[in-house]
Amino acid sequence: MKEKTIDFDLVADLYDFYVNADLDLEFFLRETEGVDSPILELMAGTGRVSLPLLQRGRKLFCVDYSREMLQRLRNKTAPFGKNLETREADVRDFRFDRTFERILLPFHSLSEITDASDQKQVLKSVRNALSENGIFLLTLQNPNVRLKNADGLTRPMGEFPLPDERKLVLSYWNSYDPNRCIVTGIQFYEIYDSKNILMEKRFLPIRFRPIFQEQIYEYLHELDYEIVSVYGDYSYSPFEEDTSPFMIFKLGK
Repeated sequence: MKEKTIDFDLVADLYDFYVNADLDLEFFLRETEGVDSPILELMAGTGRVSLPLLQRGRKLFCVDYSREMLQRLRNKTAPFGKNLETREADVRDFRFDRTFERILLPFHSLSEITDASDQKQVLKSVRNALSENGIFLLTLQNPNVRLKNADGLTRPMGEFPLPDERKLVLSYWNSYDPNRCIVTGIQFYEIYDSKNILMEKRFLPIRFRPIFQEQIYEYLHELDYEIVSVYGDYSYSPFEEDTSPFMIFKLGK
């Protein structure tokens, strides 16, 4: 397995307390409606998307390289075990021995792969794993919006309640290097008890490679994907290069 670009094992026990976004769940539920065969979810993490899909009767094959994150996914989805298969694997190396009618890469995670050739290899592997009439849902951040906060300044991410009257205070900084096309940074974790006494500090190094519109279209053209639709958010708004928060691709073969 290659080096992890972000070692989520370091914060897997805290992840679900601060990553609870649901802005994309209705989109994925709608786009997987009527799919009876297993759905491939790449970089699935602790199951933020997986659990709602399983609760609505979907069958999933979930892949992630973080053992700790994947174990939490398994724990949360235990009642749906018959509809779930998991695999601890790095999507940069993993080759699929079956095809899928629907493939998901949620939460803009392709950017966590920081080598451009690896990004393209993942997209190639996904295309090979897509059934003839299948759909690949690829989600990306829009760098023209996201990089406005990659300026080296420390910013708060929020305060989040933890069990036993504790709280998590989270902040981060990001910095973009245009020469390497890489964002580096750190997320800072501070855990306080009920009396606001600091109990623990952690930090998580962050590294990701934003994918600009021109680059993703080059990848998709070279790999012979069919671009079915492109949206700027999870409400199916048209993509606007300067203002849309996301680039959401609906892709076929």
